[in-house]
Parts: sequence; C-alpha cells; structure tokens
Amino acid sequence: MKRLLTLLVGLLIIGTTAGIAGAADTTKIPEYALYIEEKPVKIIEKDGIITIANAEGINKKILIEQIRRQIAMRHMEDITSKANTPLALVADTKSDADGNQRPITLPAVGEVYIGAYAEETVRREAYWSGDYVLVEGYTDAMSWRELDEVYWEGYNADEISMGVEITFYTTKLNADITISKPPGFTLSTQSGSITISKTFHAFDTYYLGYDFGSGSREVSAETHDGSRVFKVSTHASNDFYFGTHTWYGVGATASVSF
Repeated sequence: MKRLLTLLVGLLIIGTTAGIAGAADTTKIPEYALYIEEKPVKIIEKDGIITIANAEGINKKILIEQIRRQIAMRHMEDITSKANTPLALVADTKSDADGNQRPITLPAVGEVYIGAYAEETVRREAYWSGDYVLVEGYTDAMSWRELDEVYWEGYNADEISMGVEITFYTTKLNADITISKPPGFTLSTQSGSITISKTFHAFDTYYLGYDFGSGSREVSAETHDGSRVFKVSTHASNDFYFGTHTWYGVGATASVSF
C-alpha cells in the first residue's frame, strides 16, 4: 500500500509539473532562427520588439539585411491577404524603405557607425465616404564597427533610444479620421496630418527593432467625410549613448504617396 501511495504521489508531481510546463509554453517569447553563413542565429520577438540573442562571429551586415528582408516580405503577404475591396473605388498597395548611417568617433575606440532603418507597406482602399488605410512596417537601430569593406561587427551602446512615428496626411485640413494604434502609442493632430508615436529603449546592445502592423499592433486609418489619405510616412529617430556624456542621433523615413 505504501509503495502504491508513493507511486500515486510521484504521478501527481509529474502531472503537475507537466501542467506548469504547458502553461509556460503559452507565454513563451517567440523565437526563430535565421541561418547566416550556415550558422543559426536566434531572433527573439516580444510585443513586436526584435532583439538578437547571440550572433558571435556572424557578419552583422548580412544578418540585419536578412532580418529586414524577411519582415518586409511578411508585411507584403499579410496586407495582401487582408485585402477586402469588393466595394472599393480604388485599391492600391505600395511599399517603401529607407536606411541611413553616420560615423562617429569615440575616445579610445575610434570610428563607430550608427544607423537607422524604416520600412512600410501600405494598402489604401477608397470608398465614397472616405479611405481605409492599413499599414505594416519595421524600424530598427544599430551600432557597429566596420572591420573591412564587407564585414560588420556589432558594437554595443550603453543605451539605444528609438522613436517611431507613423503619420497620415489627408486632403482636408481637419479631416474626420479614426486611427487604430498599438498599445502605448500617443496620438497628435495637426492641420492636415495625424501622427502616432512611441519611444523604445534598449540597454547594452547593438540592435533594436520594432515590428508593427499585425494583431494588437495594427495600424490603420479611416476617414468618414470623403477626405483622402494621400501620403503615409514611417520615421525612425534613433539616439545612441556610449557613456561619453554625449548622445549621437540618426534617422530614416519611409514614405508612400497615393
């Protein structure tokens, strides 16, 4: 009897542990691997924020280009699959991307590059009553050293501050417009445009990205008074701190016009 009781207790512990493990899986941070130069690189995504777990010995230029390419392709596929235009007068999908970089000189280190990237894919559907515009995009910030013309090595910043802005421009100066925005984004209105924005921070890293447009991070605009959205822009404004009492900035803007 004692042996049977011990066995039952053991099974209960195993069952409980399995239940906890199963519950943990539902909140697990999504991860996937990219193969760069035949080596797997783990990419971590949480609430749209993209970080790189470990990529020692990997050419960071090739890695970042691959991340951007993969996300841009997914955006195009997502927006195409979401199309619903049986009553639309005009339906159009466009994409744009922009990247900027600048060298800075750090004491006892030498030349370091900082960069900004912005990408957006926009679908506009025009109706008699107004426009419906859906946007997916990606922004990132990166700091690195160029060991030669083709090989980049990530160089960690003490802090990265990445500002993200998505702006809708309308044909009427004070258009009747509804905006869907991700949690935490603030909204500001000027005559003829409306902007949603948020700032993200990362510490002790060389890379920070933000992927918006799907699920709870959907970005869309809908006008109700016959006005049109004639332009959408996504802007990344990045600042880097390397412990030198100076912040260094760089930005990039992707823009789609209809």
